[in-house]
Amino acid sequence: MTVRGILKTVFEFKERILIFGKAFLQFILGYFILMAASMVFILAMQAAMLIIVLLCIIPFLMVMNAFFAQAYAVGRERQEAV
Repeated sequence: MTVRGILKTVFEFKERILIFGKAFLQFILGYFILMAASMVFILAMQAAMLIIVLLCIIPFLMVMNAFFAQAYAVGRERQEAV
């Protein structure tokens, strides 16, 4: 009996429209607050993931810079020898 009552209330669109119409601005305001909070959360998660990825990649980039620095030093020594 309870399930039928729940299913019946799901399809009662007229009552939903009346409730929505009575508090239209609150629904809109709630929607925009929810969207703004979602955007802030998404940006925070993207920043956190970017920081985590960069913390893993930067040490390897520094090792690569050391190889380039060594090659630069060798090339400079050879140029001065000429």
